[in-house]
Amino acid sequence: MWAVEALALGEMIGLCGFFSHDGVYETELGYVIKAPLWGRGYATEAAQAAVASALQAGHRLYATIRPWNIGSIRVVERAGLRLDESTEDDRGQLLVYRSR
Repeated sequence: MWAVEALALGEMIGLCGFFSHDGVYETELGYVIKAPLWGRGYATEAAQAAVASALQAGHRLYATIRPWNIGSIRVVERAGLRLDESTEDDRGQLLVYRSR
């Protein structure tokens, strides 16, 4: 994970990076930004940079998002991931976005 910093604020406002899971050949993208700063493009900018770096290195990526999380769906779509499937876990429906 990398720190996400808002230069104008001079502070760390979140994290962005990757998770690996045993037995899974893809790498999962994850990010979190402080809620008061949502909608300002910080997550999109961080995700785009992280995805570009991972793809350049030859990694396949995915992200899982709850269907109600429209902001996060927009972030991964702007970062170049596309909806691939819908699945469920113990908490309900998950949308799976993947790099192409």
